[in-house]
Amino acid sequence: MTPALLEKPYLIAFTKADLVPPDQRSRFYLPAEPVPQLFVSGATHEGLEELLQALRQAVEEHRGPQKTPQPWRP
Repeated sequence: MTPALLEKPYLIAFTKADLVPPDQRSRFYLPAEPVPQLFVSGATHEGLEELLQALRQAVEEHRGPQKTPQPWRP
């Protein structure tokens, strides 16, 4: 992994959440990782909305405040 990549925001998404009972998921968490850790399932759509929200928030925080777009002028 390159140093530049390490500086970018990230989160951890555990997939196949439908195969792991909720009461057993805590054993998969990585306590040394101070980032969001989410369980998601494509089959049941579990956690997908939370994943999208977390990604949206990470992008917004990384970009910083956005300028108001100016209208295009030829």
